[in-house]
Amino acid sequence: MSASLRPLVAISALLAPPGRVVDAVLAFAANPADADLAVAVAPERAAALADLIEAEASRRGVALDADIALVECTDRAALRAMLAGADRVLDTGCAYLAADAAHDAGADAAAATGRAPLDLVLVNTYPSDPPRTGGGVRIHALWGAMPADVGARAVTIAHWDAGADEVELTRARPGTERQVAFWPELVAAIRQVSSVAGVVSDDLAAGLAVQPGDPFGRALAETLRDRADGIVLCHPFLVRQALAAAPDLPVVYDSHNVEADLKAAMYRDDPGGREAARMVAELEAEACARARLIVCCTEADRERLQERFGVPAERIHVIPNGVALDDAVHTPWAQRAARAPRCVFAGSAHGPNVEAGAVVAAAANLLPDVGFDLIGDVGGALPADALPANVVAHGRVSDVEKQRLFHEATLALNPMRTGSGSNLKVADYAAAGLPVVTSATGARGFAAELVDCFAVCEPEPAALAAAVGAALGADWSARTERARAIVEAEYDWRTLARRYADLVHATLAP
Repeated sequence: MSASLRPLVAISALLAPPGRVVDAVLAFAANPADADLAVAVAPERAAALADLIEAEASRRGVALDADIALVECTDRAALRAMLAGADRVLDTGCAYLAADAAHDAGADAAAATGRAPLDLVLVNTYPSDPPRTGGGVRIHALWGAMPADVGARAVTIAHWDAGADEVELTRARPGTERQVAFWPELVAAIRQVSSVAGVVSDDLAAGLAVQPGDPFGRALAETLRDRADGIVLCHPFLVRQALAAAPDLPVVYDSHNVEADLKAAMYRDDPGGREAARMVAELEAEACARARLIVCCTEADRERLQERFGVPAERIHVIPNGVALDDAVHTPWAQRAARAPRCVFAGSAHGPNVEAGAVVAAAANLLPDVGFDLIGDVGGALPADALPANVVAHGRVSDVEKQRLFHEATLALNPMRTGSGSNLKVADYAAAGLPVVTSATGARGFAAELVDCFAVCEPEPAALAAAVGAALGADWSARTERARAIVEAEYDWRTLARRYADLVHATLAP
């Protein structure tokens, strides 16, 4: 950085699109106005950025005569230190800059509300950006809708196809998610635990294997040193690691499921599987014991957590799964009824979804004149020979494509046999105006007045096929409009996020 006393202009290239950074640098170079420029850049990316700036300057005919310095920054704290000496900061879309702006906005909001802003660190065994599971969607949507006086960052263990090391936590508001890719020791632990449990168990393996000195342990410790008022456990598996990294910080347990019950139903019923389930219950008990606040998805889960782990009722609150209403494309029943019949089922490759997907495929075999669409990884998790010709497995699709498939569908299906928490797809279906044919387990956690708008059947192929046949002959106009009105009033993520924020402030605020 220049040692001159001229005004200092600063930009951040740490978490910013390279094109935006280059544009900002060349705009400065074309009109430096007797100032110096400092560009914060990660050390391993400095050479590549310098080459890109020089190449673009040559292509555009911009002279790099101004005093421009690339300042190596290793973390957000180093960036703040550099920015503290700047006279002006140029916005390059860096999430770090946006996060600090959000914290400042939170401070402004505190002046109006009387609430001091809180900065929370979410800890999870899988990433939520992009959201690929129901839990990921909940995290992405709920924390993306939080008021400005609740800031959030995340440290997660990325899956096999991990991308960037650090991304935006949500698309809706500032905040970063630090994604730590699988490392060899964790891979070995996942293979060992999964062979014992009988299903892929990277979450339990992480809870048992992650150590302070490994990549995730280091990333968590570094993040918690940077302005944190509390830890949010998204699932209980990393409770020990979170407490070891910051034993004095308050904990929120964001319980998406009663994991002990869910894993006991999924794991192999033999001594090894039962021991793995016992370990899950042990971790969940620790999370419940250490959490000042527990947030779960359904009243049934609330009662079960009290019963199984002895948690006082006043520490557990229900924030149900919701829906992004602005993204939903509502299609009236009359328009759906005029088309050739199609049924849609959406789900990840999570065990209960795969089990329900098999029921859908078997029912489709009994209804050859009806089309069926499987959305998400659930289709790829089913054997190819289990899918009859009238079933299309679309795989993972964009939000826009999902809404197109919802728009084209006549009915939505959810024949879940097992599960905990609640199914986000149900609220998604209702928001789109889709008639819902579901099992009682698939409708769990939602208000009785909403479930009354659905057709409920047993999660067996013959029963589902019969229910689809009956539903195709019914008039769903009133029920689908009523269901849409209910989700608008009670399940909008923005409303749920405000309730969550109130709970967090009441529990954690000094």
